[in-house]
Amino acid sequence: MRYASERVIAHQPSLIWKGLNEYTQHSARLIILKDSYLGYPTDIKYNEVEPFEIIEALSNTDFYIFVSQIVMFPFYNLQGKLNRNNHIILTYGSEVRMNSANFLLSWLRADTMIVTSHDYTQSSPVGFSVQHLPISVDFREVPEKAPLDDGVIRIVHTPTAPQIKGTDLFLNAVKKVQEKHSDLKIEPVLIEGKPWSECLRLKAQANIMYDQMAIGSYGMGAVESWAMRQAVVGRANAWLRSWYPDLPIWDATPDSLEQRLEILVTHPDLVEKLGADGRQFAEQNHALETNLRKLSWLIKHVQER
Repeated sequence: MRYASERVIAHQPSLIWKGLNEYTQHSARLIILKDSYLGYPTDIKYNEVEPFEIIEALSNTDFYIFVSQIVMFPFYNLQGKLNRNNHIILTYGSEVRMNSANFLLSWLRADTMIVTSHDYTQSSPVGFSVQHLPISVDFREVPEKAPLDDGVIRIVHTPTAPQIKGTDLFLNAVKKVQEKHSDLKIEPVLIEGKPWSECLRLKAQANIMYDQMAIGSYGMGAVESWAMRQAVVGRANAWLRSWYPDLPIWDATPDSLEQRLEILVTHPDLVEKLGADGRQFAEQNHALETNLRKLSWLIKHVQER
C-alpha cells in the first residue's frame, strides 16, 4: 500500500501511515511532496530522494491513499494504474471547502471514494462521500496537561487560519474578561510557527484551549487538547451535535464568547470536568488504533465494490 500526500495536514498522514503498519495487516509507505515546519514524522520526502526510489515504491503496491487530491508524478504513469477499486482520497481541514471543484471532478472522473470526517462543510460541495473516519490521535505522543504553578490562567489558541478560527474575536473576548476580573491573572497564548513537539509542550502548560468559531466543527488542535484533559472552547453546529450529542466542547458563539470564557476562568472545577470528559470522548472517538481498523475495512470495501 502506498500513501501519497501533497503535504502533511493536521498530522493525519503521518499518523495513518504509522498506524497502518502498526495496527493492520497492511504494509504502507508515505510519500510527502511538501514538508512543513511542524516536523511531523514522515517516510519518503519527494525532494530528498531519487526518482527511482519513488518509482519502486509506487510500483510495488496494490492500493493508493491520497490526501486532498490525486497526485501525479512526471516520471511515472500513476493515472494508468488507478481504478475504482484501488484508491481513495482523504480530506482534512479546509481542503474541500477551498477546492470543492477539484474534488468534484475527481469524484466524477474516476469514481473515486472521498473520505471525510463528520464535518458537513467539507463534503457538502462534493456530493457523495463517506463520512466515518474521524481525526485520529496517538495518545502516546500527547503529554498530559501540566499548567505552570504560577497562578496564571492560560488560554491557548493556534491561529493557523485566523478568519476561520475567529482569532480576533478570541483576543477581544479575553481582553474584556481580563478587564472585568483584574483580580485574576488571565493570559491568551498564541502558538504559531513552531515545530509540532514545541506546540504540544506549550499547549500542555495551558488550562483552556480556544479552537474555532466560524465552521461549527473542531480540528486536530481540539482533539489533542482533549487527549491532554484540557477544556476546549468552540462552536458546535447542529450537524456536529447530530453525530456527537454529548460532545464535550464548551459551546460559544461570537456573541457569547466573552461570557462563556468568563464562566470558565471563574469556575476551575468546571474546567477540570470538561477536561476529563474530553479525554473520555477522545478515547471513544479519536483513538488511532480504532480508526485504523475502520480504515482497513473501508479499504476492503473499496477493493470489493
